[in-house]
Amino acid sequence: MLRARNPKTIHSPDVTGLGVPELPHNASSVLPYHNHGSPPLMATPPWQQLPSPPPSPPPPSPPPLQPYPPSPSPFFPLLPALAAHSARIVRWFDEHAMKPRDGGLHTLSAWDYLTPQAYDEMVFDGLRRLSPPIRPGASVFELGCGVGAVFKVIQAHIGEVRPGGCDMSVNAIRVVHKLFPSARSQFVIGPMVGLGGNMPNHSFDHVISFGAMAMYLLKDEMALTMREAVRLAKPGASLGFTHFIEEGAAPRGTIVQPIRRSELSHLAKLAGLIDVRFFQMRHQGKRYMMTSRTPGSPDTPPSQHTASGSHPKWRPMVRGEPR
Repeated sequence: MLRARNPKTIHSPDVTGLGVPELPHNASSVLPYHNHGSPPLMATPPWQQLPSPPPSPPPPSPPPLQPYPPSPSPFFPLLPALAAHSARIVRWFDEHAMKPRDGGLHTLSAWDYLTPQAYDEMVFDGLRRLSPPIRPGASVFELGCGVGAVFKVIQAHIGEVRPGGCDMSVNAIRVVHKLFPSARSQFVIGPMVGLGGNMPNHSFDHVISFGAMAMYLLKDEMALTMREAVRLAKPGASLGFTHFIEEGAAPRGTIVQPIRRSELSHLAKLAGLIDVRFFQMRHQGKRYMMTSRTPGSPDTPPSQHTASGSHPKWRPMVRGEPR
């Protein structure tokens, strides 16, 4: 019998108690005959004493993998290729981005090149561009949420919200479930391009994606993801997607496919978004972000706006606060 494996503890003051599973260091600890000698030898193994069974007919071909909702779409013929592309991204994320590092929760989502304060400033600078702004108590869904580091910034600067998100990495969602146990049902394993029935229509006040949509998707996938964001968003909701880059601009880093602002604006309008705007990102060179909103009026009463009547102001996070 295999022995139980314990996850390795991440030695970071900001992620104490979160575990990332890995193989045991001593492989012999799981060998059934370790320290008990070799198994007894038999003149004829029992499985060779049985008559050979007749050959089995070949199994029927499984149906093609369709992790996306089969809704009418000009991009539907591309979906099998997109599934293979997503699998490569997830494998990279699990093998490299989830390795334990010191420096804060954001380092588990491959943001380890930023200091905790730089990451905090980058995220909040993007959040403050949303119109209508995020307010305490609002429902916020992040496409490609990783380990939930963005929601820690929201908590620090805006207040408690009702978080939700999706990610293709099982390890990442496990970490999010530990960080936000009361919102476990709102964080699901699934692709950004279509969650099917995992999340109801028009149920979130804000839909965001910090890096995942712009970095890891092709243009066709971006178009599908914007449609999914519109499906998730309430009327009058604000949306924000970050880390796009135009061809030839730097730093490209892990961005799969650059896209011009005019192309992105066109895709957003095809998805039904309005009030499309673009902003340069802080601490990200020539990378840019896009904000927009869905048609209609938000159902949050004006009395719940911040005291200033607009966006909250950034403040440095206090040392020791979780990120």
